[in-house]
Amino acid sequence: MTARHDARRTRRMTGPALALAAALAGVVPAATAAQDAALLQALQGVWCNSNDGGRTCWAYDEFFADGSFAACGRTDDDPRPFRGGGPVSVSGRRMCYTVAFASDNFWLRPGGRYCTDILSIDARTHRYRDIDTQQEFTLHRVAHGATRCPADNTP
Repeated sequence: MTARHDARRTRRMTGPALALAAALAGVVPAATAAQDAALLQALQGVWCNSNDGGRTCWAYDEFFADGSFAACGRTDDDPRPFRGGGPVSVSGRRMCYTVAFASDNFWLRPGGRYCTDILSIDARTHRYRDIDTQQEFTLHRVAHGATRCPADNTP
């Protein structure tokens, strides 16, 4: 690169381009907040945890407009149904929830925090990566009212 070319590049960044870059620096937090809000909105609704592509659900995760979630279901290794819920936060593509209430067999105790990186989300599926294990999972959207939380019928 010649000295003349380098000087031209520097001059370009000292004029309107530098002013634009400085202005955009102040916009980034607002853009990020808008993206976070859009992702929280995309999460809203009921999601099916399934081992067969969404035909049957062993658990449901529901995300609400107020920034909270509720989960319910039953695993193969425990006949008792589980429930849990609490607040949700989003920063970039990372979604975290903190458990505010939980049944004894929920995978986290109250106060526990679980985070994922959202890989993709659309009207039908929500793919994410568990932060701790790096495993990837897909949830399937179901209609409101389709949640079938199991009742506790154990003695």
